[in-house]
Order: sequence, then C-alpha cells, then structure tokens
Amino acid sequence: MPRSKKTGAAAVQENAMGVGHNNDELVKSIMERFAAEEQIIIEAKGRQKEVLREGKASGILKTAIRKAYKDLTMTDEQRQANKEVEDARKSYAAICREVGLFVPEEEAA
Repeated sequence: MPRSKKTGAAAVQENAMGVGHNNDELVKSIMERFAAEEQIIIEAKGRQKEVLREGKASGILKTAIRKAYKDLTMTDEQRQANKEVEDARKSYAAICREVGLFVPEEEAA
C-alpha cells in the first residue's frame, strides 16, 4: 500500500530539512561535533590515568581514589539506595548464618 503524501507544515518542514532530516551538511556537522567531543573524552581519560599514576607513585591505590571520588559525587538518593542494599545484605547473611547455610567471609577469616 503506498504511503500518503505529506501536506501542509509536515511537507514544508521535510522539504526544508531534506528527506528524513538527513541532509548531507547536517549529518557532516553532527559527525564533526561528535568526533570533537569524542576526542575531548579521550584526552580527559588520558589525564585521569596520569593522575592515577601520580597517586600510585605516592602510595595511594587507584581503587581508593576512584572510590573516594564516587563517594564524594554520590547523591543522597544513591547513598540511601546503597545503604538499603548493604542492610539487606547484612540481613541475608544473618539469616543464612542462623540456618547454617554459610559463614560470611568476614567471620571465616
């Protein structure tokens, strides 16, 4: 079944933007901007690696740096969700301990 022909504002917009809004100049512009942003991300990741190497040279573990950053940037909602998960884990471990299913690693050591 053939598609109906667009009329009115939809036809004017389609003609102005190009079929499917994908005219060559628009696509080229978007791709160039995307590539530029991607390059910024790559450079930033390189700078982060340098900072982590500097921290490691000073005796600070990179995992500690990442965890501290994550904790500092965490929202109250995320912090509350993490607390709820930890509380549930502790409750589960207590129940398992009571019925003798396993001994949590903290107690096994």
